[in-house]
Amino acid sequence: MLKESEDGLVDINDEIQYLNSYIDLNRIRYKEGVHLSIDINIDKPTYRVMPLLLISFIENIFKHGLVNDAQKPVQISIKITEGVFTFYAKNYIRKGNKDESSGIGLRNIYRRLDLVYNRNYSLKIKVTDIFELTLVIKLDA
Repeated sequence: MLKESEDGLVDINDEIQYLNSYIDLNRIRYKEGVHLSIDINIDKPTYRVMPLLLISFIENIFKHGLVNDAQKPVQISIKITEGVFTFYAKNYIRKGNKDESSGIGLRNIYRRLDLVYNRNYSLKIKVTDIFELTLVIKLDA
């Protein structure tokens, strides 16, 4: 994915296909089931985004989130309307079995977003017993 294009961007559909493959892989991994809804609404398929833009967020859902409770499903939304990309994710945080992570993934995400989108984005994270994330980027058409 990283070497797929000269401009350093990939088609949004390729990015979504990669995410869906990762989610499908985890559906196999969790024998008790994954309760996750994903809503995708893109007004034009010609948008291009930074490769592997969302995978860290999805990986963290499976690493730290409660994904196998039907009463507390993971919610993911990917929307692009008139060049505005919005990614929203909400998941309950799994209790117990906490690993001590350094948080370097989030710092790397900010660094990559700054490099590619020159701070022309908004990333908001809210953490309680629920993790909510909203990423908004103004894309070039």
